[in-house]
Amino acid sequence: MTLSVLGLTLSYVAMAILLLVFLQYTILHWGQKAAAIVIISVLYFVVYTSYSELLGWPADSPLPTHFKYHYSVVKEPSKSDPARAGSIYIWITDLDTEQGSQEPRAYKVAYSQKNHKKIELAQKKTQKGIKQLGEVVKEKKSGGIGDVLEKGSVTLNFYDIAGTKANHK
Repeated sequence: MTLSVLGLTLSYVAMAILLLVFLQYTILHWGQKAAAIVIISVLYFVVYTSYSELLGWPADSPLPTHFKYHYSVVKEPSKSDPARAGSIYIWITDLDTEQGSQEPRAYKVAYSQKNHKKIELAQKKTQKGIKQLGEVVKEKKSGGIGDVLEKGSVTLNFYDIAGTKANHK
């Protein structure tokens, strides 16, 4: 457990104690007191699950439809341990928002071999100086066994940005 997580936990314990002391001396109905305790308890879990995104960890939220590609890291699934599914970590800038100079953000995407190949090619082109745009393609599900295996995955496509060339020396 890191120091920041420990500090966050202790501060929530202190707030819970303050809430209980406050509720002990108020004249609220017992139902209102119980509701306040439940709401605060639920908020603890909301903050705990949201905290990793505040620290800069890759977001599990859906990728924007259109984005500028910067970098990626691919972790292939374990062949010996089926419980360790692979992941693709991708750093992109959202082009769907109206903010033209938005900072890049890290996302986590479920592993698929098709996306792995596309991302490798996009990474090679980026390293050669050819900037890449990307998009999330929404495909119709066929209902086959492959759809079950790749549940939660997305299909990505990448395109060269016109006017960018590799610098060959």
